[in-house]
Amino acid sequence: MRLAAAFLGLALSALGSAQGVPMPIIAKADPQMVYPGSPGWLDEYGRVLIYLTGANLGPPDRDMGHPAGPEGGYQHIYVRGVSSRNVATPWVPAVWDNGARVLGACTDTVILLGVDPSRFLSEPGSHLQVKLWVSAGADGADDPSGSHQMASPWSAIKTIDVAPAGAVKPVVTPPPSAPAALTRIVPADIQIGDAKASYRLKVYGTHLSPNALKVVFNGDRDGAVPAEDRVHYYDDDGSFTKGGEGLIHVTIPERYRLAKPGQLRIAVMDDSGATPEKVVSFSLPVRTSARPAVPALSQAAAVSAARTAAPGAQAGTANPGTTIPGIIGPGPQITRLNPTELKVGDRAAAFRIRIYARHLGPEVPKVVFNGDEAMAIPAEDAGRTADDDGASLQAGEKVLHVTIPDRYRRATPGPLSVSLLVGKAKSVPVQLLFKGPEPVQAVRPLAPALRSTTSPAAPAPAPPPVVAPTIRR
Repeated sequence: MRLAAAFLGLALSALGSAQGVPMPIIAKADPQMVYPGSPGWLDEYGRVLIYLTGANLGPPDRDMGHPAGPEGGYQHIYVRGVSSRNVATPWVPAVWDNGARVLGACTDTVILLGVDPSRFLSEPGSHLQVKLWVSAGADGADDPSGSHQMASPWSAIKTIDVAPAGAVKPVVTPPPSAPAALTRIVPADIQIGDAKASYRLKVYGTHLSPNALKVVFNGDRDGAVPAEDRVHYYDDDGSFTKGGEGLIHVTIPERYRLAKPGQLRIAVMDDSGATPEKVVSFSLPVRTSARPAVPALSQAAAVSAARTAAPGAQAGTANPGTTIPGIIGPGPQITRLNPTELKVGDRAAAFRIRIYARHLGPEVPKVVFNGDEAMAIPAEDAGRTADDDGASLQAGEKVLHVTIPDRYRRATPGPLSVSLLVGKAKSVPVQLLFKGPEPVQAVRPLAPALRSTTSPAAPAPAPPPVVAPTIRR
């Protein structure tokens, strides 16, 4: 039986090839099973909608201007019903007078069929069957053998089923979608008292809801502010965002603008919940009373130091970076970290660290933890020449911020390696130490008083009795 079917398929393919139009293939029907009376089984006009998808369903010229259905003479679609007792009706063209018609234009991959439930797909256990052939031009023939145009052979029959009596349409749980998350906020740092400072933020994220979003400041969901626009995927200059990021805008209300250095926590919320928070820093402008400048190394000295640098500098110490072939001068150099030590299990806010570095360039560097470059994350800012308290830094230094991801927060005491990646240039790593809890000092009992090893002193002899003098007469 299978061999005969294979020979039939080869013969049909050869016929289609000889006639110049390939055989139509109906690969899928959606829905495949119809549940009469279930919610949404009919459209607003009382029809059952069936989507047929496949290949070669229209003329090979791919012109969607061709009319669909047998009236146009390009797609020759026929339908018939099969009762629950397996009794079939004659094949008829798919026109509305016959209980089914094509909706929309002629395409080669999709056919949308509107079906009259009074004729088909309403009897439990019954079926609707569809087949078609395609001609390269308008043709009124009922069969490809009588066509006056180049024509395809008949397609295989596609059957759409009606559920048996009493069957209930299964509830399909959609697969869980990736959680929404914020990737960056621009600007990430706002200078306090700067008349030119912009409080209008660009908030970037992934998997953000297309619905109207609200922005939550410092966890105040009741005071959430509606975003100024819906999520879109192009930036302010018209270029597309990177990596599928969505973008919304929001202006920080005055009540959330800090008057002293600190951080403003920001999240985006829809009806299903809020994203994890990102922070925007408020810092003071650079003070004029700068720290004593440290003379910068000359280029030759820096390159020499980079070549002789020992890998794995200790926490909080300067390192000269690395020299990458093809790059003039040293690569990024981490000079110090703040903090240099963290406690295992400390609160989340303690995991945001400051990295002080030189030779960063204008782009936002990536931070590499434990040498894992494949999982490097962008820093939260491109680096500033003023510290968080407004004080200027050492010559050539910039400070940037990063929050240590959960996967790198040690659960046991030990070091965490931190390095910077700028393009292909990578700094020598420095170590940040995770410390365990302080050991509890045992309280020793008080020692008993020492006893004297010498014999007690003998009591002093009693004084001799006083004898009254004798008076002689």
